[in-house]
Amino acid sequence: MQALVRELNRFYRASPALYQVDFHYTGFEWVDFHDWEASVMSFLRRAEDPDDFLLFCCNFTPVPRQGYEFGVPAEGFYEEVLNTDSELFGGTNIGNGGLVSSRPIPRHDREHSIAVTLPPLSVVAFRKR
Repeated sequence: MQALVRELNRFYRASPALYQVDFHYTGFEWVDFHDWEASVMSFLRRAEDPDDFLLFCCNFTPVPRQGYEFGVPAEGFYEEVLNTDSELFGGTNIGNGGLVSSRPIPRHDREHSIAVTLPPLSVVAFRKR
């Protein structure tokens, strides 16, 4: 638990998208919160520079989800920058190999999407490279 809290503090300090626009609606955007059957939700956090954003994907079940699709704001590569299921935090180390590529497949009212693996009972965050 201490390792996770230490990493969350480091991640927060290193990520302007988590603190620069805290008190305005432009700093937060839902991607999807409708999948109650799979207990998955996702959202974006944005910095003052709207191109600096993080995509958070949350899986609230003990079931890993393979190939789960999320709409993304821009085409490109997305780096997995946080995975609370890492073995560093006592998890199973299920993840995305560090990097996923967007595809021109519309999802969640966005022109591009990524397909990711969601570890069980975890949060995974991605940053566009």
